[in-house]
Amino acid sequence: MAYASITYTSASGTTFALTNSDGNAIEYLRQDDISVRVNGTLQTITTDYTFNAAGTAIVLNTAVANATVLLSRTTSIEDATVSFTAGSTLTAQDLNNSDKQNRFALQEFSDTYDALTTGTGDLSVLDGFIGANEAWLSDDAHAATTGAIDGQIDTKIDTALTTDVVGGNAITVTDDTPAAGQITIAVTAGEIDTSELADSSVTEVKIASNAVTTAKIGDAQVTNAKLADAELQTLAGIGSDQASSLVALSNAEIQTLDGITASTAELNQLDGNTLTNSPTWSSTTEYPTANAINSRIASIVDSVGGFVAIEDDQSFPATNPDPQGDAGTVVSIANAGGLVVDASGESTTGRTTTSDIVTITGFPASMQSETIADGLGLQVQTTSTEHTYTYHKLIAKEADILQLSDDINDFNARYRVGPTDPTVDNDEGDLFYNTTLDALKAFDGTDWTVAATGVASNVGFSPAGNLAAANVQAALEELDTEKISSAAPQLGGNLDVNGQSIVSTSNGNITLAPNGTGIVDVNSELSANSIDIPTGQGDLTVGANFTVNNNGNVTIGNDTQHNDHVTIGPGSELRFQEAPPAAGGDPAIVQNYIALAGPSLLDQSGGSDTDYTLTLPTSLPDVTGKAIISDLSGNLSWGFAGGAMGGGNDQIFFENDQTVTTSYSVTANKNAMSAGPITINSGVVVTVPSGSTWVIV
Repeated sequence: MAYASITYTSASGTTFALTNSDGNAIEYLRQDDISVRVNGTLQTITTDYTFNAAGTAIVLNTAVANATVLLSRTTSIEDATVSFTAGSTLTAQDLNNSDKQNRFALQEFSDTYDALTTGTGDLSVLDGFIGANEAWLSDDAHAATTGAIDGQIDTKIDTALTTDVVGGNAITVTDDTPAAGQITIAVTAGEIDTSELADSSVTEVKIASNAVTTAKIGDAQVTNAKLADAELQTLAGIGSDQASSLVALSNAEIQTLDGITASTAELNQLDGNTLTNSPTWSSTTEYPTANAINSRIASIVDSVGGFVAIEDDQSFPATNPDPQGDAGTVVSIANAGGLVVDASGESTTGRTTTSDIVTITGFPASMQSETIADGLGLQVQTTSTEHTYTYHKLIAKEADILQLSDDINDFNARYRVGPTDPTVDNDEGDLFYNTTLDALKAFDGTDWTVAATGVASNVGFSPAGNLAAANVQAALEELDTEKISSAAPQLGGNLDVNGQSIVSTSNGNITLAPNGTGIVDVNSELSANSIDIPTGQGDLTVGANFTVNNNGNVTIGNDTQHNDHVTIGPGSELRFQEAPPAAGGDPAIVQNYIALAGPSLLDQSGGSDTDYTLTLPTSLPDVTGKAIISDLSGNLSWGFAGGAMGGGNDQIFFENDQTVTTSYSVTANKNAMSAGPITINSGVVVTVPSGSTWVIV
């Protein structure tokens, strides 16, 4: 049985059904996959034929009579009919089309293979073979069926008999129409003489009674020498120079020649060619045997790979299922439930029917560190290593696919679109998009109510509480009029800014003004909270107290004894720190700082009063070298630091080091004095410029 073709012989009419010899429909994916031949000539769709409305039959534009009509399917396998991608929606139609592409191609291959190996198929459907009803092609790109060869030989012999066979001496061709079944050669009346007859060729046995009349024999043409020949042979159209060669043939050879319908040119094509069981497939002088052709086809089929179906992941074949023991064959696992995939995308929990470990590699990231659920199918491909496969694709459960299809169908039944609300076939929970209102509505069992819309006034509801409005737009207007415009609006709960900012408009201030003894509290119970002003984005102006405690938190308004100052606790530091690294900079760079630190214990002069103030100078120093000095009241000023030292408040002694360890230059136009002796270390230089003096006493 041919799955994908049907041949109508002695056919008449215009319509021919696409059914195979078993009466089964010849399915197809595209109309271009169906080819139509009439008496071996390929027909063109639209120009020569069309499909009927159901797509189940071919309708010829011109009726045929007593013709051979061949309908065959050739499915394209160059590109996938359906391409599945990660995350895509699987539909029954897509899965069926993908399966049909594979199944149709296998059916067509089966038809072709049967035609080549069993002799039961129709080789003429193969483009490389010339069928009995097809035009003969004389080239090295085609082979011919026996029917085509027989017909061509008949044609050549018919041509040879009608063009090459002519009358000769005493012979006349009276009928040269091979289609009538014979070539008639007659002896020309009065033309046979003794020179035409071999000695002893005419005997009494050879001459029928009353068969030889004077009209058949010319005067003096029959001599005793001719009549003495053992046998008289009459050969129409054979020249006298060919007779001796024909006489040398045996009866068996003559019978063989009698069955040949090929011309001399065709027979000469066999000259120099060899029939061989081990041909060189690119040779033009070798004819392969049927066995060689069968082996060649089998090797090509093997190289294509195959398809093997198994029940579960514990039923892998005991040997590599690829025909060549190589990569390419697909193994389809009906139920891969329980197969474990590790974090690297590899599985080793599968087993062969002989309990060998099966390794599957190449699982995608979405399947790594997972166990395949029961009921899911899996396809893998063979490799050149036995029991080692590569991941191909995961196959969904039939129930999931059906459920997905049901869900889609259910949604299609639940959701409708139109300009007016439906009045029939309404069920509670149905959805309808009203294109006139641009609104999505839901059916509550009685009426259609707006569920979502681009126009707030179309969203209605039953008012409750203090609201009187019956739709969203009216409710917003009511709130805007009665609530938001209130002279003293109040929060009904905590204000959550939801990651946003409180921003004024037109450079307006944002004022936090507690009433009476109230304070602005940044959740003081949680020490992790703080007020952060980003660099360069504003100043913090404080009208009350500003205190920095020991752990760096900022507290405003907790000191009721002093006003308008910043308080830093004992032992704390006031730091001047470098800016952080720029964006993209090295995060390991240390931010250096300079700090002023207060003592842990404050005591001005040993008494109990620990409060004192240092007041900075009002201007910069007037010359280089001055330092900040203080009087007893803590007033700081610029002056020359240093001088005599002594016990208590004595200023008697001037002290200096005895060794110069670092090179030094006396300031220009200044004098220097040191108490000796003084040692200057090796390599160290003391420079006294012109006009200056260094005195050692």
